[in-house]
Amino acid sequence: MIIVLAQATARPEHRATLADALAKASVTSREDPGCLAYSFQADVEDANAFTSIERWESREDLDAHLASPQVAELIGGLQGR
Repeated sequence: MIIVLAQATARPEHRATLADALAKASVTSREDPGCLAYSFQADVEDANAFTSIERWESREDLDAHLASPQVAELIGGLQGR
């Protein structure tokens, strides 16, 4: 099993946009083969900071997820926000 922790922090004026994008990514990513768990958590001390917690069956499943169009769209949409 592979566990991934990742952090993202939005500019205050883009917080809602980031939260919406992360919520969408959570739903679609949970459908990926090998995904055991995928969620984003909001930081209680910094409302603009989020942490993802992911669990994957294998490195191959994670690599396929990272190479997917949905991840490219998420990353592309978040740049500068």
